[in-house]
Order: sequence, then C-alpha cells, then structure tokens
Amino acid sequence: MLTLEYKLDGKFAQYAAITEGIRVVQFLRNKCIRAWMDRTDAGKSMFDMTAYTAVFAIEYKAPAGWKLEPDGKHIIFSDGLGIGRMRLIGTRSVATFPEKLSKK
Repeated sequence: MLTLEYKLDGKFAQYAAITEGIRVVQFLRNKCIRAWMDRTDAGKSMFDMTAYTAVFAIEYKAPAGWKLEPDGKHIIFSDGLGIGRMRLIGTRSVATFPEKLSKK
C-alpha cells in the first residue's frame, strides 16, 4: 500500500469548519459507543449501529465527501460544512501517482 501525506493550505474560516467537522464526528462516535455500551436497541449489532449512524447523518445534516481536482494540487470538500477548495502541500504531486495502483 502506498500512502501519500499532504498538508492543507487554506483560510482561517476553512480551518474552523474542519475543526467543527471533527467535533461533530467525535460527538457521533461517542453517541454510538454509548449506545453499544448500554446495549440499547441501536447498539445490539453492527447492522443496527449502521442504521443508527444513518439516522444521525439526517438529524445533524452531515453529508461528507471530497474530490481531487484534475491538476492534483487541490481538493474540494463537498461536506456541507463550508470548507470548499483547498490547496494540497506535499513533496509529491498526486498527478504523478500511477493510475494502475489507484484501482486496487
């Protein structure tokens, strides 16, 4: 497996949106762990937990997603948090990553 690490170059508002997104994910994770520990109906099986997180996604309006731009130097977050387009800072260009390896 090949792992490439990058930093993101953005504005203060974008970093604040990322921080808020991380807080939402931590909150949802903790609610799921609590349901599993208490063995509530939502925490009895993996299927039930998956359904439980789907309810959270609707309740907290947390659609998440991203797309790498064709230039390989920018990433666009389409998560509803307002992060938007950010520049990738790294030692290798994602555009030079072999296409055949990314299909595995």
